[in-house]
Amino acid sequence: MARRQTTGTLHLLTVRQVQTAPEGDHADVGGLLLRSRGESVAWVLRYTGLSGRRREMGLGVIVRGNPKQAGDSLTGARNAAYKARELLRQSLDPIDERDADKVRMRQAKAVNKAEKAREHWTLCRSAREYHERAIETTKTTKVSAR
Repeated sequence: MARRQTTGTLHLLTVRQVQTAPEGDHADVGGLLLRSRGESVAWVLRYTGLSGRRREMGLGVIVRGNPKQAGDSLTGARNAAYKARELLRQSLDPIDERDADKVRMRQAKAVNKAEKAREHWTLCRSAREYHERAIETTKTTKVSAR
């Protein structure tokens, strides 16, 4: 696997800065922003889409309760931004891919639910299975030919 490279180390946010960020947008590496609006604090990735349009992709909220949670949030956001940039390098829009993944997951869940419904034991299925197992096997070929 290729070694992950950041676009630069200038303006990297620290865990302390993530915890105490005042209101506004605070830049990290490669278009990753910490957006603070009142009590709401979230990670946002800014990028130029394939059509040339500027887009913003939300990467989740930040838990700033303690340094470990803030550090995990920072690491997770940087990893998510890296994956999104990899999709852009492959000429795929990360937002469209995320939405397509959600649709695929929903469809797979619906298929799984339909399979479980088909396998669901009803009284009719139970009676039919019992009849085939217990009654049909006791009949002789002469009796069943009638």
